[in-house]
Amino acid sequence: MRYQLMLPRFQLRTTFLVGAAIVASSLMFACARQESTRARLAATEALNCAPSEVNTVLLRETSKVREWGVACDFTYTRIHCTDAGCRRAEPKPPCMGNLTCFEENPETLAWELPSPARDSSHR
Repeated sequence: MRYQLMLPRFQLRTTFLVGAAIVASSLMFACARQESTRARLAATEALNCAPSEVNTVLLRETSKVREWGVACDFTYTRIHCTDAGCRRAEPKPPCMGNLTCFEENPETLAWELPSPARDSSHR
């Protein structure tokens, strides 16, 4: 005599959706973990720490760039990761005299001089 497991359709559908959600979250975690490792590697020469002592945290994210904070021994650096790879973030350029100051592009997180139209509206 063979026994068959009889489940209602909605329970099978729910089981499938839960399984798909677990697979999707595992893939996202794996991708984030891989990128945090790349950010850690990009920061190792600046921090001079053993890899086991380095901590990473995602600070902010745009559609083009993810900014990671990488730290050890009370020292930290910011790392920008894109599809092309990870590199250290540039520090904010200083403002000098009466010249216009650089502004951070909200999409690329790069420092840029404001356009002349925006610059005249700030004065």
